[in-house]
Formats: sequence, structure tokens, C-alpha cells
Amino acid sequence: MLLRNALRFLGLGWYVVLCLFGCGYIGYIFDNNLGTKPVLILLGLLTGLFLSVVGIYRMVKTLNN
Repeated sequence: MLLRNALRFLGLGWYVVLCLFGCGYIGYIFDNNLGTKPVLILLGLLTGLFLSVVGIYRMVKTLNN
């Protein structure tokens, strides 16, 4: 039981990293194609941060039940 919860919390860390990296990378690609260098990568990182916070909230909420 303890190992199961530890692995779920480890999954939360990967979720944050993948959200930030994925959205940041998509912003980077759009920045290169559209020529708006720092704007879309920052928007992508903010979107990734928002998605990771919402996802963590939902996952922790289900872990506590």
C-alpha cells in the first residue's frame, strides 16, 4: 500500500515535467515557424504550468479518497 502511493506521487512529478516540457516545446516550434521568439514559448510554459497544477489537484484529490 505504501509503495503504491509512493509510485503514484512519483507519477505526479513526471506529469509536471511532461506538461511543462511538452507545452514549452510546442511553443518553441510555433515560435520558430512564426518568428515570435519568446512569446509563444512563454505562453506554452504558462499553459503547461496551469495544466500541471490542475492535473496534480485532481490526482491528489483521488489519492486522498
